[in-house]
Amino acid sequence: MPPGFHLITDNGGFFPHGLLPALVLVQGVVFAFASIELVGTAAGECKDPETMVPKAINSVIWRIGLFYVGSVVLLVLLLPWNATRPDRARSLPSSQSWACHISAA
Repeated sequence: MPPGFHLITDNGGFFPHGLLPALVLVQGVVFAFASIELVGTAAGECKDPETMVPKAINSVIWRIGLFYVGSVVLLVLLLPWNATRPDRARSLPSSQSWACHISAA
């Protein structure tokens, strides 16, 4: 199947299982990418924390949009969401001898 925008619209569309799984996923993404402890550290080190900390917090949203959502959209444009086969997921890494040790850990 050639890559393209049809991979988003075919096979059930962009949210084939509804909006709830996407919202749950976004919560995990924001938690993983927020790095809010770094914002607190930066607040103690900057000269004007009242203006710089809100800018840092707001920039996290743009970074998530750019790096996470952008990479997911790129992957979806290249590969349909239902292209992988779960029954083959465990057997593929075992073709490499070193991958068996990593997946067994």
